[in-house]
Amino acid sequence: MTEGQQTKETVRYAGIECGGTSFVVAIAEGSPDNIVDRFECPTNNEDPNITLKAVEEWLDNQKFDALGVASFGPVDVVEDSPTFGQLLNTPKFAWQHVDVFKRFTKRYDVPAVIDTDVNAPAYAEVALSNGQLTSCAYITVGTGIGGGVHTRTGTIHNGLHPEAGHVQVRPHPADVAAGYDGECPFHKGMCCVEGMAKAKSIATRAGVTPAELKSVSDDHPVWAIVGHYLAQMCLNITLVTAVEKIAIGGGVLNRACIYPKIRESFAEAMNGYVQFKELEDLETYIGPSRFGSSAGIVGACALGVKALEDAKGKQL
Repeated sequence: MTEGQQTKETVRYAGIECGGTSFVVAIAEGSPDNIVDRFECPTNNEDPNITLKAVEEWLDNQKFDALGVASFGPVDVVEDSPTFGQLLNTPKFAWQHVDVFKRFTKRYDVPAVIDTDVNAPAYAEVALSNGQLTSCAYITVGTGIGGGVHTRTGTIHNGLHPEAGHVQVRPHPADVAAGYDGECPFHKGMCCVEGMAKAKSIATRAGVTPAELKSVSDDHPVWAIVGHYLAQMCLNITLVTAVEKIAIGGGVLNRACIYPKIRESFAEAMNGYVQFKELEDLETYIGPSRFGSSAGIVGACALGVKALEDAKGKQL
C-alpha cells in the first residue's frame, strides 16, 4: 500500500440526507458507499430545530473531512442566490425558509456541498459506476415524489432544480371513474405525479393508512395505478433528457412488483417512438438503485467527496 492510497482510505466523508420522513446521517471512509457509522431521526414537521439539533449532536462526536447535504425540496442550490441553502416553498410548511445548509456550514469548518435528495443519488450512480454511466435520473417515491438528473456536465440546477415529481400527467381511468383528484396541496385536481402516486395517495385508494401499506397484497389493483403514473414520469424524463438509466427508490419501491408495472406502462406509452440502445433492456434502464435503500445517504456522502475535490481544485 502506497502512502497516497493510505491517505485516501482514511479520508472520512459526512453525509446528511434530509428526508421528508426522516433525516439520515452517516460517515463514509474512503468511498461514499463504505459507510462505517450512521444515525437516523424522524423529520419533525412542527419544529425543525428538534431534528436539526439531533443531527448536530450526533455529528459533533464524529471526525470528518468534508460534508455533503442532500435535502428534500424545493431547496435553493444556486450558489450566488441570496437564499442559497434554504428550503423554499416546501409542502412541509414549518420547514419553509429554514437555512439548513448555512446552519451546518457555520458549525463544521470543512468543505461542504448541498444538492437535492434526488440529484445526489443520481450523481452517485454515475460517479461510482466505474465509467459505465455518464448520465442518470433518480426518482424517489415515498412521503413525496422527486426526480433528479445527472448529465455529463453535472447535476441539473439552474434557476432552481428539477421538481419532476410535480409534472402533470394523464390520469388513470380508474381515478377518472372514481373522481379521485390526488393529494397534492398545490396541484390538487391537476394530476401531478406526486399527488397521484405518493404513499398517502396509494393508501387512500387502498383504504388504509400510509403506515399500513405493507399489508396491501401485491395483486391489489392500486399497484398498477402507481405503475401508470411513474411510467409517465419516466417517459417525460426520457424524452427531455435521454439519460442512460433511471433508478427508482424510496419506501414505496420496496414493493418490487411495481417495477415491471412501470416498465410495461412505459413501453406502452413510448410506443416505439424513441429508440436508443439503453431502451433495448428496460429491466436495466428502469430499476432500483445499485445502492438499494441506501441510495440517498450514499448520494449525500458522494457530495462530500465532491466538496473535498472542489476545495482542492480551488487551492491549485
